[in-house]
Amino acid sequence: ARIFGAAEGLRAAIRMPADQTERLLRRRWLALVREALGPEAFEVAHVEGGAMTKDEGVAYALSVT
Repeated sequence: ARIFGAAEGLRAAIRMPADQTERLLRRRWLALVREALGPEAFEVAHVEGGAMTKDEGVAYALSVT
């Protein structure tokens, strides 16, 4: 959820909308993550990710993979 939030924040910052295929795939993955975490934990993590800088988002993604 944090990585999705970070990616969405970066896209918004550079004004780069997702294409239709990416939106469909992201919607499916977000649903799976939300189901696994529960709605409250998902929202917290997603907001935290959205507040990350580009460098923080990259560092976080590399640390959890």
